[in-house]
Amino acid sequence: VLQGWRVQTAWLAGMVGLTELSLAGIVVLGVRQLRDQERVAVANAAELRAEAARAVAEADLARAEEHARGERAAREQADRFDTALHNMLQGLVMFDGAGRVQVVNRRFYELCNMPDGLITPGLAYADLLDLVVRRGNVSAADLVALRTWRTETRDRQARAGFTWELHDGRTILVTHRPMR
Repeated sequence: VLQGWRVQTAWLAGMVGLTELSLAGIVVLGVRQLRDQERVAVANAAELRAEAARAVAEADLARAEEHARGERAAREQADRFDTALHNMLQGLVMFDGAGRVQVVNRRFYELCNMPDGLITPGLAYADLLDLVVRRGNVSAADLVALRTWRTETRDRQARAGFTWELHDGRTILVTHRPMR
């Protein structure tokens, strides 16, 4: 009587074993698939970080190149300005609003019989006049008319010219032009 049942039980046991083996295989494949997906996600995240780092590096490089171009252009402009300034026939001294020297050219040094570099940026107007008088090219009496004219002109903040006659017979045209 139980003989048929034993055969069926063996069959069922075999089928259950195969089913369990199949399920175990599916679980193993699922776990492997999850690990692979995890590795892919980690690789994708690393790739995104690398792309972001590359984009930042490219942006930094572009900024550095732009900065270098700007510095080069500024240097070229400064060289052009220096060339024009030192090759002009007129003597030039530029002051800031506080009356401090900003720019002086070689011709001004020549007109005042001074060595190059004696006048430095930031030198006060009064100190510049003292240097000119000490060099002996302009007398203290010559400065009275210039100082009076400059005070009047500076207060008006307008462009003006002044013919300055020195004690030694020289005549110098002085131009005041406010910087804006």
